[in-house]
Amino acid sequence: MSVKHGIPSAAGFVAVVGPPAVGKSTLTGALANRFGARVFRLREFAHEFRARSGTDQRLFDTGDPLGWFPDKAVALLLRAAFLQGQFPAQPMVVLENFPGSLIQFQLLNTVAGQLQAPLAVIELTADDGLLSIRIRTRRVCLTCEPDPRGDPHRPAHPAAEHPDQCASCGGALTLRRGDEPQRFAARLARFRHRIPAIRQAVRALRLPYHVVDATSDPTSCLHRVTTAFATTPPLAHLLTSRCEHF
Repeated sequence: MSVKHGIPSAAGFVAVVGPPAVGKSTLTGALANRFGARVFRLREFAHEFRARSGTDQRLFDTGDPLGWFPDKAVALLLRAAFLQGQFPAQPMVVLENFPGSLIQFQLLNTVAGQLQAPLAVIELTADDGLLSIRIRTRRVCLTCEPDPRGDPHRPAHPAAEHPDQCASCGGALTLRRGDEPQRFAARLARFRHRIPAIRQAVRALRLPYHVVDATSDPTSCLHRVTTAFATTPPLAHLLTSRCEHF
């Protein structure tokens, strides 16, 4: 496979978006495990990039109440990751919880266009009542997912006999900072406000956009997503080629 700008020329981007607690982390992890995809999380890449680059750190200063980076910083991170080859190349890159705005989608689409890589969007959905239940019950582990800001976000698995302890390390589980009621409400409101413009832009460009019900168990959600991919020729080819090696 030829390589362009650090990414395989046949690579594809799959953007997974959805409201908080809908199951984005679970789905992207499942896609990585099943198909060998590489998961891109903007915040994690930003931490690594800032630690090793000579970039002016003031570029990342933000007054956003939810901690979102300015658009200039997002553009810089996407260029570094995919056009300058600082993110490990894989046949399929899954972007978790990105893009979160119309401008972020436009930045991502520009990168995909420069790489001549297919881009598709998966939107996970669930009703607000179910999201609220999931928010109240999910926990994170500070030990298994050390975060520089003390705010891990990947849902942890509780121990069978001790639901307040992590099944992997035995450490105490805690509520994710972003799941606190006021922040959850703000995150949900922002998603509901911004997703229509993203949908419209994706469909105006005739890019694949699949809405997937994430109400049931993760296995069913993964099946719905892979079924949706089957109708998207460039991505279906990627999934088929990866399945042959797993």
